[in-house]
Amino acid sequence: MSIQQKSLFISMIISVFIILPQSTKSTVCPPRDIIIPCKCANYFNLIECTNITSDIDLKKIFINLKNELNRQHARPVYDELKLVQTQLTHIGSIDDIFSGISFRRISLSRNNRLKRIEPNAFDSSRNITTEIMIEDNELLGANHDDNVALFDTISRFVALNTLHLTDNGIRFIPKHAFNRSQPALRELFLTDNQIERIEDYAFTGLNTIQLINLDGNHLNKLSLHSLEIENTTQSLLRIFLRSNKIQTDALPPGIFTHLRRRIYLNMNINDLSRIPQNVFQSFFKRRSILSVAKNPLKCDCDFKWLLDQGIVYNSSNPDGDYLLRDYRCILDNDDDELLMK
Repeated sequence: MSIQQKSLFISMIISVFIILPQSTKSTVCPPRDIIIPCKCANYFNLIECTNITSDIDLKKIFINLKNELNRQHARPVYDELKLVQTQLTHIGSIDDIFSGISFRRISLSRNNRLKRIEPNAFDSSRNITTEIMIEDNELLGANHDDNVALFDTISRFVALNTLHLTDNGIRFIPKHAFNRSQPALRELFLTDNQIERIEDYAFTGLNTIQLINLDGNHLNKLSLHSLEIENTTQSLLRIFLRSNKIQTDALPPGIFTHLRRRIYLNMNINDLSRIPQNVFQSFFKRRSILSVAKNPLKCDCDFKWLLDQGIVYNSSNPDGDYLLRDYRCILDNDDDELLMK
């Protein structure tokens, strides 16, 4: 390379550094005494708070944190917020409690006194949070109004991809719980709560959802529109209702006509005695798959329509693509069971 070529190359490099704007620095951890009893971990880029006793204390901590970030010209965005084993009963009763600081992931767990999350509590994060874990908060959602507020809060996160609402005090999923557009939400876990009912149109706005898991609740009845979801995708939708208390008569005829996607529905460990045609005909029409292991099913004449339509196993065609899976039939004449696959 000639001297002229080297000079030109160096000039180009210098020009690039001059043209490129100076970006705001990444979020950094402040001095520990500023946010005690919270902790900050640079390696994980997270804030973890325990033993917080009130909204006021939490507000002061995040005012201090925001002032420090401003002083360092650092971005007010962290990868994760953890509120663990606090004494908080409410989150968000004070406006802008997190002082404009945002979190890509939010985790609230083992807060034994937590009853309510105000809908505006995480306004600074609702456009950036992709995962929420709200687990093992035994009083959260136990009260009717607090339960409605919780789902109102959740529905405001427009970038959310995965939601875990597990092992809390949630007793029902309110009407239009997910009516706002949440185009990124793919997986919804509502396991091991106290859920007794799903109100009409609860999931209707989740048009790209791929998994809804309601295992381990107290569901004993579903209404006509409780599982209705708008259809804008052809991907398989998996719905898990294992370990509930659902009986055959608790499924109204027509409940599956509003589900216009192919579905894998797992109703293992419930109290189903029949698979009635007026309930499930529309379900199987889309080649959806139903799993009903550990249900007290009776294989009587009511099963004939399933055999006629090739939905249940037939020994004359053992390689068929059967849509009713993993079930045992209780025989009327004794206590034996007949295994069907």
